[in-house]
Amino acid sequence: MEKFVLLPEKGENNLFLMLPLISSIEKKFPEAEISIVHTLNLSNQLMGLKKSVKFFTVNESDFGPLASIKLASRLDDLFNISHVLCFRTEAGPLHFAKALKAKYRLGWKSLLNDVFLTNPHPRPDNLSPMERYSVLWEDSSFGEKKYESVAEESKEKTPENFFKAESSEPFLFFAVDFEIESENLLSFISLIIEDLKDFRVIVWSEKPSDSMDELKLNFPHVIDASEASVENLHHYLIRCRGFVSNITWLCSQASFLLVESFLIGREIVNLPYFKCEPVQAELADENKVILLKGDTSENMSYSDLVDLIYKKYSL
Repeated sequence: MEKFVLLPEKGENNLFLMLPLISSIEKKFPEAEISIVHTLNLSNQLMGLKKSVKFFTVNESDFGPLASIKLASRLDDLFNISHVLCFRTEAGPLHFAKALKAKYRLGWKSLLNDVFLTNPHPRPDNLSPMERYSVLWEDSSFGEKKYESVAEESKEKTPENFFKAESSEPFLFFAVDFEIESENLLSFISLIIEDLKDFRVIVWSEKPSDSMDELKLNFPHVIDASEASVENLHHYLIRCRGFVSNITWLCSQASFLLVESFLIGREIVNLPYFKCEPVQAELADENKVILLKGDTSENMSYSDLVDLIYKKYSL
């Protein structure tokens, strides 16, 4: 069985960017055992995968040139490693990669790195973080181009009280930041929810606001999930019927989980995505919306966009 160790970039706090890479590895080696060694404890981000990925949290000091060799011997579960993918360029992580004695050690090419790596690769410019993680594997002799799928369902069951209800039927999920555009955003969301009294609606907002209070007052059936931490939002994303948000990075994250979303904002932005490109709509004023369609845009009313969302998610 092939055993992989992945070393994300220093300070990386979004492991969803590695989902295409993990998917590509599993496509080539369906029985592969994959472990991630990182200085941030982000293991909960990957709990939604059908096949679990092991996670080892270490201190940055463990990646010192000498300490990293001791670290490799201390992590007893990391043995008989076949492949190491090192996305860090410092000497310590490279020492660690070599100390694991993997047959294949992939990383970015440099005068220093060539000493530690068996398969150095020129670091490409102008790639998104997601593409940067994937290209090292896909351009090697092991990987295959065009990764196909990311897990769509969670392997672990949701806690019984997670949605504050006994049932777990599909729901529409809103994750909003009312500080960005409070009045127009509240009006737009209210239009969507108005005819969904028999359909489950869950709303999350990181910060309390008068707009959030008003939304809950006008629609008592709406479930407030604001107590959920940012790190746990993937539990909602992978189970929702549809996702609407004005938070750019969350819509990008949803795409890595194969969740189609609507990004509602002040202006159209260029954001990284994986397979499911978010539909972008700019709230131009209290009545007009600018919908991005490829390289073109289309003006429509709030109501027209609401109808489009209903149709998209079969509401």
